[in-house]
Amino acid sequence: MATPGSAIAKYLHRCSTHLRSNRKVSATLTMLNDLETPLALIRLYDIKELVENYRDDKEHKKLANMVLLKIRAMKMEEKRQDASRKTFEPKTSDGFRIPRIKFRRGPLSQSRMAFWTFSILSRFFLTVHYHFSFFSLSVILNF
Repeated sequence: MATPGSAIAKYLHRCSTHLRSNRKVSATLTMLNDLETPLALIRLYDIKELVENYRDDKEHKKLANMVLLKIRAMKMEEKRQDASRKTFEPKTSDGFRIPRIKFRRGPLSQSRMAFWTFSILSRFFLTVHYHFSFFSLSVILNF
């Protein structure tokens, strides 16, 4: 998965800067067409909007349309995958998925509850005993 600090994110930032400043447009559009990019990063760097600006340009029209077709195909694939998923996973506004936490739905059995209670209480008493013994040792050493 590409994160905002990864190499692909840095590359996309450079691509968006080139498209904004009208530098190396043909090479950048060719690379964007060949690059397998997550849609969330395309949205993050406004790549689609930047490429749409070159759709009317005579020189870059073909490459821009190819990149836009690729982005559209990626969106359709994402929608198809979303429809085929059986579990519901909420999305953030950036498009990243937050997986659901799997947990036990039934009530705890008595043995499991006893084990859980014993483990919590034993940790609590060990912590209290440790701190109390450390405190009493420091009091003894000070006198």
